[in-house]
Amino acid sequence: MPPACRNAVLNSNAEQSTPQNSQPARVLILGGGYAGLSAAILLGREKDAFDVTLIDASDSYLSSIQLHRTVHTPLSKLRIDYQSLSSRYNFRFRQERLDFDRSMLPLWVDAGSMPTTDGRIEFDYLCLCTGAGSIPIENDTEPALIGARVFTLDYLKENSFDKILAEALAHRPGDEAGDVRPMPISIVGGGATGIQFLFELDDHLKKTGRPYLLRLVDLEKKIMASLSSGFHGYVARRMRERKIEYYPGLRFRRQEDSVLIGENTADDSEVRLDSDMTLLFPGISARPFAMRANRHGQLEVAGNVLSNVLAAGDCVHYDAPGMNAPAAQAAVRKGRLIAENIKRLQSGEKLQSYTYPELGYFLSLGPWDGIGWMLVRFNVLTGIAAFGIKEAIELQFRLFLEGVDTYIDL
Repeated sequence: MPPACRNAVLNSNAEQSTPQNSQPARVLILGGGYAGLSAAILLGREKDAFDVTLIDASDSYLSSIQLHRTVHTPLSKLRIDYQSLSSRYNFRFRQERLDFDRSMLPLWVDAGSMPTTDGRIEFDYLCLCTGAGSIPIENDTEPALIGARVFTLDYLKENSFDKILAEALAHRPGDEAGDVRPMPISIVGGGATGIQFLFELDDHLKKTGRPYLLRLVDLEKKIMASLSSGFHGYVARRMRERKIEYYPGLRFRRQEDSVLIGENTADDSEVRLDSDMTLLFPGISARPFAMRANRHGQLEVAGNVLSNVLAAGDCVHYDAPGMNAPAAQAAVRKGRLIAENIKRLQSGEKLQSYTYPELGYFLSLGPWDGIGWMLVRFNVLTGIAAFGIKEAIELQFRLFLEGVDTYIDL
């Protein structure tokens, strides 16, 4: 018999389930990013207790926090095949794109199964780790320009930017006629993704010897506006040193062939900029929808807690004091939490609460340069020290995928 919690839809005061049974508990995980993969690996290690299935739309895990390196590195270098990971860590993998809404979840819980293209998959615990994606482009940009002039975060997760950039540089219109006009390239969005692409791109373009004009277009008036002024000052200074143009307070409206059209937030005036290539990073939104969970990671729907449905990653906000920012470090910690609480639900133990504090935030500004803060937000580190810490943070998850778990659960 499956756990008694399988068919339970409980209120927020009833967060535990009955103890384990003799058969491995069936755990179904939707989404194979930092959160979902963390949970799958931790539960898969205990194959006698858990039968784990991971479903993802892609056939491989992508290290999305390193995506800016695809300026010069094939996308395949940042991917790891899910089948190889599933064999190593004792979980099943199924490639499938699933669309669902809140109304479906109680029905799945009541049935103890979820529909797929090949029939229903039964579960005792369902983990929603579907993450986030690019904010939809709500403007007049023609769909035909996506992948030709405009490149979104979602597009670059599926198409290797090194090849796109190399082809654009090698086949510029006017080359045959000796046109040496610098190639204008715009990055829209002054968040971490936009900033890291900006500096990685500048370093790479310098090596190619091709003339270019690089600019940052940002809706905000300050770079990394949510962080301390030290971030804006340091990054803006580095941009001036590199002669990167900066357009703060400019809202992206659309792309028309090789022209970026924006709107000045100060007076609503239209701004037109030549842009042969526009990388669009306006931010991310939860997919398929924003979720809420209690302090144990159990999903809340219409004021009720689905006791055996847990969520982790960028798609969910926890009603807890721990870090809720859409960042890899929070996704990993939430993934680890739901894995631990599934174990506790099976054994009837008290559930663990999410209290992970944000310990720092770092981004790279090209090779051997970076900026970030550690322990307290005003403790800003720059240069090679910040770059080294960011590299160490990225290495930690890569080691985890190799079987070396250096995480300390706080």
